[in-house]
Amino acid sequence: MMQCEFEALIGKEVSVETFKMYEAMYLALPDNIGKVDFVSMINIKAIPESEEAIHLRMEKEQLIHDIKQQIADLEEKIKYEQRNIAYCKCCLEEVLPDEKEWVKDYKRWIACSKKIIAQYKAEIRQLKQIIA
Repeated sequence: MMQCEFEALIGKEVSVETFKMYEAMYLALPDNIGKVDFVSMINIKAIPESEEAIHLRMEKEQLIHDIKQQIADLEEKIKYEQRNIAYCKCCLEEVLPDEKEWVKDYKRWIACSKKIIAQYKAEIRQLKQIIA
């Protein structure tokens, strides 16, 4: 049995020393016991994972956590921009006819907020693809 086969069967990455120990146990068994049977006989939870695999898993978990936090922050920014749009629309309804400059300003702010929301949503899609 190769180390990569053993790791695939147990679902863990192990050190070379750990693999060699389990390989010796496997080779000591009768020929009629296959790899899958051998793995079903051992306590997989007791097999130590390699330090490198643990480190990589922890780094990956931290990266996923950080990305999820970035997504949550962007979603809050989207809500803020949506509130800005609602406020500007409300103000547009109350603008007097002789205040045409205010109408232009509010419409510009609405358009700007919509562009910002689109950018945030694009960033969220990219971040979700990274962790998918």
